[in-house]
Amino acid sequence: MIRHLSYLTFALFCFCSLTIAQETDEQIATPQSEDTLTTKTLDSLDSKSRFLALEKGGKIKRVRFYEGERLYFRLKDDQMRYKPVIEEIGKDYIKVNNTALHLNEIASVTLYPERRLIRLMSQFLVIAGTGYFLIDMVNHSFSTTRESAIVSSSLASTGLALSLTLKPRKIRLNNKRYLKTIQKFE
Repeated sequence: MIRHLSYLTFALFCFCSLTIAQETDEQIATPQSEDTLTTKTLDSLDSKSRFLALEKGGKIKRVRFYEGERLYFRLKDDQMRYKPVIEEIGKDYIKVNNTALHLNEIASVTLYPERRLIRLMSQFLVIAGTGYFLIDMVNHSFSTTRESAIVSSSLASTGLALSLTLKPRKIRLNNKRYLKTIQKFE
């Protein structure tokens, strides 16, 4: 019993230290996604000097998309989800899959959280919980013990709870939430 608790304590310690490290990385990276630049678009600018901005409310008011990044969206009057790579950003359009797409044609944008560490830990904990249960069953001649059931179920449920925090966020575009292109100032 004590051995099981020490393994569980070690796993929780590793998880907490990795989560704290990731949170400090996110706090450092957060100011990059916020800015208060005014919109100055000139017809003479090439597409390399622009970025696509999703203006919205909340903690992060502006989400930036650059050329070469993947954009998840739905078009108006279309139920299909698209996830192409942005090839070019113009004054009031983006070019994806060699097709110019006006910004007003996009109905919603889906944002996927980029928490790779939490995604990895959630998968690891589910696999570890299942593996621990199976190995303990084999070691005890295919009979379960109370301790192994507690440890394996807590590992697996912690992993599943972490995976629920990684749900994508769908943002429907309207007057308060909208896409626009902004000139880069370098």
